Amino acid sequence: MARISRRRLLGSSVAGLALAPLLARAASAAGAERLSGVWDLTDLYPSDQAWSADLAAVAAAIAELPKMAGSLDKGPGVLAAAMEAVADADRRVRRLNAYATLAADADTTSAAGQERRQLGLALSTKLAAASAWLRPEVLALGRDKVTRFEAAEPRLADRTIRWRSCARQDSTWPRPRPTAP
Repeated sequence: MARISRRRLLGSSVAGLALAPLLARAASAAGAERLSGVWDLTDLYPSDQAWSADLAAVAAAIAELPKMAGSLDKGPGVLAAAMEAVADADRRVRRLNAYATLAADADTTSAAGQERRQLGLALSTKLAAASAWLRPEVLALGRDKVTRFEAAEPRLADRTIRWRSCARQDSTWPRPRPTAP
């Protein structure tokens, strides 16, 4: 077995430590070059800072949603505004999560990317909690009132699918009969 002197071992260790930053930069550059063709996420957000700014804005919008609870029976405009607010928050949360997930998947070694993914998922949970009142309140309005609201408020036409989905999931609302083609 070959003997290595302490001096040679120490010299090799010092050389390895001196080269470590250079090797890390080369590996990072190679990794960035490899990942550059994976996804162009600038269509979603131009930078991680823009993503963080939108995360804060969406979180603030989500915090406002529970303030609308208990007001849906005040009129079709209120119902439309509530449904639009929830739908807008949902769309923005999905966009945040798409960016965070794709960026995290592109570089699974990035702690910041994994953190963004977790923050996006946590925001999804906050949205679900903050808008949990919507379905029961729409159901409490009843089919007739919601249908009248829909006829009176054009903005509700875009949300028809959402409230009808609520109705289908509740056995207390009579189901509409299918029409013959």
